Amino acid sequence: MHAQSTDRIKVIGIEVNGILIEPEDIAREMQYQPAADQHLAWKRSAQALLVRQVLLQKAHQCDLIPQQQPGLDADEALIQALLAKECMIADPDESAVRQHYETHINRYRTYPLIVVRHIVLICTDLHIESERDRLMLQAQELILQHASGKAFEDLARQHSACPTATQGGLIGPIKPGMMPINFERTLRNHPTGLVAEPIWTHAGLHLVHIDERIDGERLPFEQVREHIHTRLRQQQGHKRVANYIGEQIAAARIRNIPFSEPKS
Repeated sequence: MHAQSTDRIKVIGIEVNGILIEPEDIAREMQYQPAADQHLAWKRSAQALLVRQVLLQKAHQCDLIPQQQPGLDADEALIQALLAKECMIADPDESAVRQHYETHINRYRTYPLIVVRHIVLICTDLHIESERDRLMLQAQELILQHASGKAFEDLARQHSACPTATQGGLIGPIKPGMMPINFERTLRNHPTGLVAEPIWTHAGLHLVHIDERIDGERLPFEQVREHIHTRLRQQQGHKRVANYIGEQIAAARIRNIPFSEPKS
């Protein structure tokens, strides 16, 4: 059924203001649009070429003469020139920068000092659902043993597949970049004690215990002002470009838009 559906959508081209985007062009674009399946890759490729064609037509209407930039072909340079002309934004003012700082103050602290122990459970293949289920059951059993009074370091010595098992699972103080990002994100604001939910990484399933934490210090506004200013400007720019593209697509004459999933 999937093959028939894919064959059916591949005969569809997209006409943008009378200019046809050929199905073969969409098929070639798929190598640059990774997706979970062929249907989604086709849809993303068609969308990307549709946006590109709409913006190129608008740029030609504006008689723009782009400056060549390293790494960009002529069409990409033309689109960049169009967006630079049509999507100008004002710099965030001081009050907006300070409001962001006060609203998101926990983002602007030094990294806390966290002393961690862990138990690593591994299997032959993390992509096999039954193996992942087995590790999770094992982790839940160890959590129950710890809740019943067994010391985490003793459990680590008995069950952890990490070399740190000999030290009771002690990793020591962790620093940014030392552990996988989802590991660090979970621990950043977690109190001391056992982390209730096991953490998956490429190495396996981790049970984690925070022995000690010293929260980071608040960074002065002056130290992060420029970073926040750049962040806000980028956010405004992305929003303006997205709105502009939406306006141009809405104004274009388009047929066979593959914006909804094809029926199989």
